[in-house]
Amino acid sequence: MNTTNRKPHFLQKGFVFSMDFMLAFVVLLLMAYFCLLVIEEKVSKRAVFLKNTELESSAVFLADSMVKNFDENNSFYGIAFFDSEKHRAKSNEISSKRIVFPDENFSDFFVREISITFKAGGSKILFDGNFSAKNCFSVERFVLFDSKKSKLGVLVCEK
Repeated sequence: MNTTNRKPHFLQKGFVFSMDFMLAFVVLLLMAYFCLLVIEEKVSKRAVFLKNTELESSAVFLADSMVKNFDENNSFYGIAFFDSEKHRAKSNEISSKRIVFPDENFSDFFVREISITFKAGGSKILFDGNFSAKNCFSVERFVLFDSKKSKLGVLVCEK
C-alpha cells in the first residue's frame, strides 16, 4: 500500500468545509448573542427613563395642583388662596393660614418635602415627610406666599 500520496484527514475537502461552516455558525451565534445584549441594555435603560419620567410628571402635576386649586381638607390637592367674592381659587397665591398637610400616600410616589424660598431671602419648610429615598425629583413654582414673591419647592420620591 502506497501511503505517500494520501492526504491527512484534516486536509480532506469534507473536513475543511465542516470547519468553515462551524466557524461561521459560531460567529453567527456570537453576533446574535451580542445583539440581544445590546437590545436588553436599551430596554432596561428605557424602563428606567420611563420610571423617572413618571416621577417627574407626578411632581409637576402635584405642584401645579397645589398652586392652582383650593381644598381646605387636604393641602396636597390645593393651597391656593380662595377668593370668596369671585367664588374661585386665585392661582399662584398661597396663604400660610390654610396649609395643613395630612399623611397622604400616593400609589407610586411619596412627598418628601415641601418648602418655600422667599425672594428677599430665607426659606421655610412647610412639610417634611421625614423619609429617606434614593430616587427623588424636585419641582419649583413661582408663587405669592402671604403677598411675598417666593418659590414653592416640591420634592417627591419613588416608593
